[in-house]
Amino acid sequence: MTPERWQQIKAILDEAGPLQGEFRAQALDRLCASDVALRQEAEVYLLAGDKAGTDFLETPAWRTLEASDDPAEWSGRRIGVYELTDLIGHGGMGDVYRAFRADDQYKKLVAIKLIRSDQHSSFILRRFLTERQILANLEHPNIARLLDGGTTEDGVPFFVMELIEGHRIDVFCDDRKLPVVERLRMFLQVCSAVQYAHQSLIVHRDIKPGNVLVTSDGTPKLLDFGIATLLSEEGASALTASGPNFIERQHRYQRTDNNEICFSRR
Repeated sequence: MTPERWQQIKAILDEAGPLQGEFRAQALDRLCASDVALRQEAEVYLLAGDKAGTDFLETPAWRTLEASDDPAEWSGRRIGVYELTDLIGHGGMGDVYRAFRADDQYKKLVAIKLIRSDQHSSFILRRFLTERQILANLEHPNIARLLDGGTTEDGVPFFVMELIEGHRIDVFCDDRKLPVVERLRMFLQVCSAVQYAHQSLIVHRDIKPGNVLVTSDGTPKLLDFGIATLLSEEGASALTASGPNFIERQHRYQRTDNNEICFSRR
């Protein structure tokens, strides 16, 4: 392999390596174009990297937590003034627990998200912290609010959010047999949340029924900004799935007179 070829493959690994599933496939489609041999070589390295992991290269402080196959390993434990009760959400990067304030100052139920103990890479850590900062900048009635954040005594980063007790939006609508007009009204509320995020130069990138919960009073709440993209110059980085350069190549965006951001695919 020539040095030039290796540099080409290395650039592909740097961008596609942190991605998973369809996001990685899309990146490979773009980076390799019609060069089938290049894609095959890159995929061999990517597969080897997936199998090897990154534990031998990176050992953050919270790596000392003993990994567990039990996703409910934090149930019954206390973080600051909050006591975690049960697991309510389980994803590739973090787990979400129902918790309550346990210092007798006042009563409040919350949701707490922590990085999973089997996720040890610095990439995951940076992406988790980016999600926390994104939520800290968002205040909208249809976006789950960030209440607090910090690091446990074991060095595990976490953040505290309002607890959304509800059903995913499609199930909520179907169970109540809502007419089209009511469904559209609810959809417009979700659009309002998305527009607000866009005005803050944030693209959610994972909007699906499972990430929109509807409360008992019919209020939809947009959740999970784990792979959101920051489009601002100071916030743009390689932490998110496709990276800012990919976003810029794929879309043109600008502010209109009414301060909305319009997107159009090139």
